[in-house]
Amino acid sequence: MSGLLSQEKYLPIRYAPLQIELELVSNGAEVVNASGQNLSTSFLLQNVQLKADLVTLDNSLDNEYSQHLLSGRTLPIHFSTFTCASQVITSLNSTVNVSRALTRLKGVFVTMSTDSGGALEVDNFFHPMAGNYDSTKELEFEMQIGSKKFPEYPIRSAAEAFYQLRKALGVHDVNAQMDISATEFRSSKYVIAIDTEKMLGSSFSGYNSKSGDLLTLKQKPTGNATLAGNCKLHYCLHYDSIMNIKDAGVEVLE
Repeated sequence: MSGLLSQEKYLPIRYAPLQIELELVSNGAEVVNASGQNLSTSFLLQNVQLKADLVTLDNSLDNEYSQHLLSGRTLPIHFSTFTCASQVITSLNSTVNVSRALTRLKGVFVTMSTDSGGALEVDNFFHPMAGNYDSTKELEFEMQIGSKKFPEYPIRSAAEAFYQLRKALGVHDVNAQMDISATEFRSSKYVIAIDTEKMLGSSFSGYNSKSGDLLTLKQKPTGNATLAGNCKLHYCLHYDSIMNIKDAGVEVLE
């Protein structure tokens, strides 16, 4: 889940102590949808442990790292990570402004969730078609940063949204499959993804949104699709970051 834990370098916890914070829910129904299934929301957590592999450096090599930091230089670690937020919308015709600015924005992922039928927002991504294809319930989506639009012309169909998702994941031009069928994508696994890299998959080729331009997500139905009640629009920003480890502490550049 954390980009810092998925990058390929070892973490020097002597100079950059790592703290992991986990939040437990008070009600099992918040994370487990047991309605109509043989599932239980009663569970017990005990003897919780965190197990990890540690690599111990040779004393001479460890001294070299210490001298490197004491001389005023840094140990940089590059990683890609995410920041997420959500906003309640009352209509499919909506505009959401994102104030978060990043130096190297790699991509944006957008989903919607409703509380109808006991669905959980963590694994049920809403689309008004509810499975069966209906051309009158297509959605149009585009993202804009300042005067720049992503993509140049709006996404106007579930098929195009599916292609953009494959492209953002880097599997659009290879024989790789996603665990999402066409019916699922039009019902409970609808994910809009926009890639903003100059070169797909290349580090530090993302879009610089720190020039004061506002990031805006725009969506509207192309036909007669509507919302039955409120809906949450979730957005997740994927970006490159650098953690600089210094003798005096750690700084994260994003």
